[in-house]
Amino acid sequence: MNPAPQEIHRPVLTDVVLRMFAPLASKTVVDGTLGLGGHSEALLQEDRTVRVVGFDRDPEAIALARQRLSNYGDRFRAIQANTRDLNRHLDVLGEGPIDGLLLDLGVSSLQLDRPDRGFSFRHDGPLDMRMNPTEGPTASEWLNQADETEIRHCLATYGEERFAPRIARALVRERAVRPIRTTGQLPRSSARRYPFDTTTAASTPPPVPSRRFASRSTKSFRPWKRRWRRDFAAYASAAFLWRSASTLWRIGS
Repeated sequence: MNPAPQEIHRPVLTDVVLRMFAPLASKTVVDGTLGLGGHSEALLQEDRTVRVVGFDRDPEAIALARQRLSNYGDRFRAIQANTRDLNRHLDVLGEGPIDGLLLDLGVSSLQLDRPDRGFSFRHDGPLDMRMNPTEGPTASEWLNQADETEIRHCLATYGEERFAPRIARALVRERAVRPIRTTGQLPRSSARRYPFDTTTAASTPPPVPSRRFASRSTKSFRPWKRRWRRDFAAYASAAFLWRSASTLWRIGS
């Protein structure tokens, strides 16, 4: 049995959102990042006269939000669209002017917890990263056809990645050998060019005993140290690449 939308995700800023829009009486609020409908539900429960129009690009999110909020009748409407087009859609619906706009930007647990959506590096899955899985190229398709300059621009601009040139070069070289298809392959492909950062305590490996006290134990420690650095680089690069790619697809490029 599939879990109910309420069990998949519970918003943590409900009280803040309600304070922000108070008083709610007879207001029309647009939830520009509908997701699973947690914030919309809180607004609808708070006042029986408030109306909410929810926008989301993810068709699965739209379906689950409609299921969750079906008891509120025509006080709630869900539209599968990008929030940047809200004026056009509101005109068609005859809704407006609105009294408030809520934007809780970023990916949600609905995307992150599903390996098949391609947003998470916790489990290997197809490198998709589309908010709407029915539109546009996947992240894999884009990554395997974009030139090095485009990849570097994406990483530097959307991910603020200072090692963007090195990573872009590594990805282009990797795809020349085999296409980059999965979320597991992506960080492995870029880790080779991601320099290990020793500028912070969190990324500094444990000290190695001096040569004076070298022994078999310290010699056996060195390969582990190299593996630790390699793995750290892989996870660090994965975090930056995920932020860059997911931001790119989020804004609808």
